[in-house]
Amino acid sequence: MANDFESAVLAAVARVALSILALPFLLLDGLRSLRRLARTVGRLRAGSVNCPYCATPNTLNMMTRCPVCGAVEPGSRLRCSFCGALYTVIPCAGCGATLKVL
Repeated sequence: MANDFESAVLAAVARVALSILALPFLLLDGLRSLRRLARTVGRLRAGSVNCPYCATPNTLNMMTRCPVCGAVEPGSRLRCSFCGALYTVIPCAGCGATLKVL
């Protein structure tokens, strides 16, 4: 009986030690995710995305046709209000390159 208790205690100690060792890496990953989120929010707040290839500003709110359901509506190019489809990329209006927005 004591052997089972000892192994349970050792397993708990090992789990705590590994969690403490993993903490700096988790914090760095969290900071990286936070920077990525701040960049995305900045793009969305600006209302346009500049193409890195041809420098054409691409507005995020305009008359758009949903490639999933075919509905045409004014508004966000990132979400269809009819079918709820979400898009993380848009085509550049200048050169046609695929731009990652989200």
